[in-house]
Amino acid sequence: MTLVLALLVVAGCGGGDDEAALGTTVATTPAPTTTASGQTAWAAQADAICSAFQVRIDSLPAPRQPSEAATLARNTLVLARDELSSLRSLTPPPGEVMRVRMFLAALDRSIMALERLQQAAEAQDNREAQRAIQVGEAAGAAAARQGDLLGLVICGRAA
Repeated sequence: MTLVLALLVVAGCGGGDDEAALGTTVATTPAPTTTASGQTAWAAQADAICSAFQVRIDSLPAPRQPSEAATLARNTLVLARDELSSLRSLTPPPGEVMRVRMFLAALDRSIMALERLQQAAEAQDNREAQRAIQVGEAAGAAAARQGDLLGLVICGRAA
């Protein structure tokens, strides 16, 4: 198992399944404003945030040895937390508040999994690292699914 690959999967702003299914809702508010690409203004802003942070995450130096994996995780965590904070500052589109909350919760679970992965890397505990990866993959899949429903193109995708 390579912790580098695992870190990239878990830290990539999402990628797995959500336990809670969102039912169909009837919108009683005006339709959100869309951009020329068909995205809502919220989705376009969110994707711009994710894109900027992904560039920064991608620029982090890859570990050359297993002992450096925890450093990559720690540096990725700083950026991932800032990214999530920036996304939380956006006002969700009308009628999509619950879906945005579910998306952000999935990203939060991805960050928690990355924290576990960092701790496992520091302890050189491959078994715990594998469990953290599984949790991160599930959270990432949830973010991807909610991101799709929100019209996101970049956010919620593994690097």
